[in-house]
Amino acid sequence: MIIDEMGVLPQVYALSDVAIIGGSFYNFGGHNPLEAVWYEKPVIIGEYHQSCVETVEKLLSEKAIIVSNAEKLFNDIFTLYQNIEHRKEIGIKAKMILIENQYALKNHWEAINKWIV
Repeated sequence: MIIDEMGVLPQVYALSDVAIIGGSFYNFGGHNPLEAVWYEKPVIIGEYHQSCVETVEKLLSEKAIIVSNAEKLFNDIFTLYQNIEHRKEIGIKAKMILIENQYALKNHWEAINKWIV
C-alpha cells in the first residue's frame, strides 16, 4: 500500500508488516521513521534522511533499521519477508531504542536551562 495523505500513517503502520519510508528515497529530506518504530515495525529508509539523521544513526548502531536504495530495495524487502523472526527482532530493537530515548528533549532542556537561569 502506498500512502500519500496526512493523518493516516499511524493506522497503516499499525497494520503493516514492514514500513518503507518512501520520501527518503528522494533528495528532499526524508521522513522520520519513529512513527513506524512506535508500532514495532521493521523500517526500511532511503539514503536521503537528512531531517532525521541522528535518529537513523542511533537505530543503525543497534541494527534496528535498514538503509536502502532503489537498487537494493527489492532484496531488502524480500529478505525481511523471508524471515519473520528477523522482522520482529528489528521492530522490537527499534521500539526499545525509542523508549530508551523518549526523554532526550526533556533531559537536554534541563541541562541547558541550568545555564540560562
